[in-house]
Amino acid sequence: MTRRVAAHLIDDPGLVDNGRAFLERHVRPDPAQAQYYELWMNLLRQDVRQIVRRMLANTSQGDLLRDTQPVFVVIPPEERSQSRKTAQR
Repeated sequence: MTRRVAAHLIDDPGLVDNGRAFLERHVRPDPAQAQYYELWMNLLRQDVRQIVRRMLANTSQGDLLRDTQPVFVVIPPEERSQSRKTAQR
């Protein structure tokens, strides 16, 4: 699913603003999530291609980013089912 989100970010870099808004609304108020808020806010100041590279990286930080990513876009059900079919191959 992260690959789909990444593709949407590349196609529409304005979606980064959705991620920022999500972080402000849902993550910033929770002290237990302060480190994730800071991590993501710093990352979202970078170029969208760098954001995507780091989200998709096969590293422990990439894993953390995928586990804590804000909502950038809601993937339509038909696109989600396509992702599942592709992943099963």
